[in-house]
Amino acid sequence: MKTFCAVAGLAIVCAAPAGAATLDEIAAAMGTAKVQSLSITGTGMSTIVGQQFEPSGVYPDTKLPRYARIEDYAGAGLALDYALVQDGNMRSAGGLAFGVENPRKMGIKGDRAWSFAGPNASAAPQLVAQLQTELWTSPQGVVRAAQADKVVVAGNSFEVSGPGKFKARATVNGRNLVEKVESWVFNPVLGDAAVVTTYSDYKDVDGVMVPMHVVQTTQGFPSLDLTVREAKVNAGGVEPPADVASPPPPQVTMDKIADGVWFVSGGSHNSVAIEMADHVVLVEAPLGDARTMAVIEAVRKQIPNKPIRTVIATHVHFDHSGGLRAAASEGIVIAASPKVVEFLRKAYTNPHTIAPDRLARANKGATFQEVMEGVVMADATRTVEIFEQRGNQHADGLIVVYLPREKILIEADAFSGGRGAPVTAPVANPNAFVVNLWQNIERTHLAPETVLPIHGRVAKAEEVKFTAGVK
Repeated sequence: MKTFCAVAGLAIVCAAPAGAATLDEIAAAMGTAKVQSLSITGTGMSTIVGQQFEPSGVYPDTKLPRYARIEDYAGAGLALDYALVQDGNMRSAGGLAFGVENPRKMGIKGDRAWSFAGPNASAAPQLVAQLQTELWTSPQGVVRAAQADKVVVAGNSFEVSGPGKFKARATVNGRNLVEKVESWVFNPVLGDAAVVTTYSDYKDVDGVMVPMHVVQTTQGFPSLDLTVREAKVNAGGVEPPADVASPPPPQVTMDKIADGVWFVSGGSHNSVAIEMADHVVLVEAPLGDARTMAVIEAVRKQIPNKPIRTVIATHVHFDHSGGLRAAASEGIVIAASPKVVEFLRKAYTNPHTIAPDRLARANKGATFQEVMEGVVMADATRTVEIFEQRGNQHADGLIVVYLPREKILIEADAFSGGRGAPVTAPVANPNAFVVNLWQNIERTHLAPETVLPIHGRVAKAEEVKFTAGVK
C-alpha cells in the first residue's frame, strides 16, 4: 500500500491512503494511552546468541523456567529477572551449568544500565543498546516511540530508531495491533544484527492489549519463544538499585611468563603476546573495540619495536571474537580455523551502520589466515604451534596454541578453573571440557608445564591434569 505525497508551498505533505490506519488509531487499538508500565511473567525457551557450537550454526537453546519483565515507558526503564536452564546436549551448553538455574538480572533507566552478580549490582554500559532496543521494540514501546517522534504510518507499518543503538520497523495487523517488529541492533561481530519479533495471542488487560505469545529470531535463527502467564498494567516502574558500582576503567596487566611471552590480563578475558624475531603474535582479541584496543596499546607500549602482525582467534564465540575487527582495523591479520574464517568473512560483509566500529570507520576489509592442526609459525626466535581441540563439545574449530621450547599451552573455555586456590589432587567429578582438553594434550604428545587460560589465572599443567580427574 502506497503513501501519497503532494507539494504544498515549500512543504511536502504526505497522507496515508483511504483505509490505512493512523498512528492515533493504532495507539487507540493498543490502549497505549492507558499504560505507563507493564509487568509480565512467563516461561518458554531462549538461546544464547553468539555461543553456537558450529560457527554458522544455530544458537544454543535453553529453557526459561521463569521470566519476569517490567517495561517502564514513562520512565524509559526496563528490568529483567529470569533464569536459564541447560539440560540438553553439551553442544548447546553455551557455558552454562547443567541442570540448575542460571539466573540473569539486569535493568536500564534512560542511558544507565546495570546487571547483578549475586546480590551485587554493577554498572553495565555494554547492555545499554540491547536493553533500550528491547524496551522500544515491545508492542507498547514501539507505539510510544513512534508517537514521540511523530512518525507517519506507511500502509500498515512505521519506523522508529534509537540513534547509535537500533532501528526498527513495526507492522500492524487488521485489528491495528502490532504483530511484528523488525529491528537491527549493533553486534561487535555481526554489525547490524537483524532481530525479528512476532507478537500474537493478544489479550485485553485493563483496556491494554498485551501479546501472550512472543517469538523472536536473531539473524534468522530462533532466539526466544515466550508464553506470557500473567500481565499487570501500571503495577510500578523501574528504579536503579541504590548501590550500583561504577564500572572500573579498563585494566590491562602484562605479566612476563617467559622470555618474550606475556600474559595480558586485567579483565574477564585474557590475551597472550608472543614476541617473534621482528614482530608480535597476539592470541585472542576479546569482547569488542574497547578491550582489544586497550590490549593492543599495552602490548605496543611493552614491546615498542615490534609490530603486531597476527592475532590468533581460539574460536568463534562472540565474547572471544568481538575484538577481531578492531585488530583488523590496525592491519593485523586474523588467524583462525577454516570454519571460523569462513563465518567471519561472511559476517564482516554485513552492514555496520548503526554504531560503526573501528573497521567500518576505517573503510577497509579484514585479512585472514586459515590455521589448523600442524600449522607452525616459526622464526629464529621462537616456534608457535597450532593444535585442534578434537572432540570438544564447546565450539567447532576450537584451537590451542603451544610453545614447545617454553612448554606453555594457551587455551580457552576448557580449563577455566584457575580462579581460586590451586587444585592439588584429582577431582572426583571432573568437568567434561577439561577432560577433553587433557585427552588432546595426551593425543598430541604435548608436554606443557604452564597453562595460560583465556579465563582465569596462570596455572601449572599438573593442576589441569588434576582438574581432569587424572592422577
